[in-house]
Amino acid sequence: RLRPGRWGYVDTLSVAPAARGGGVGRALMAVAHEELLRPGSLGTFLFYHPANPLSPVFWHRQGYRPLWTMWIRRPAWS
Repeated sequence: RLRPGRWGYVDTLSVAPAARGGGVGRALMAVAHEELLRPGSLGTFLFYHPANPLSPVFWHRQGYRPLWTMWIRRPAWS
């Protein structure tokens, strides 16, 4: 659970497939972290879709660790 306070939130990070692996995502997050991790900030958090096999690897390399897992149940329509 996140402590109350000032947190930065990463909503979306997208890199074109042709540009992946060249450090673009890392560079974008370096700029985002400069803004989000100013004095007084407790950290940053984000959500990602676990079905995307690139997401957990990328976010782990950026220093993020799992905090919780969200489960949903959708109604079964006949």
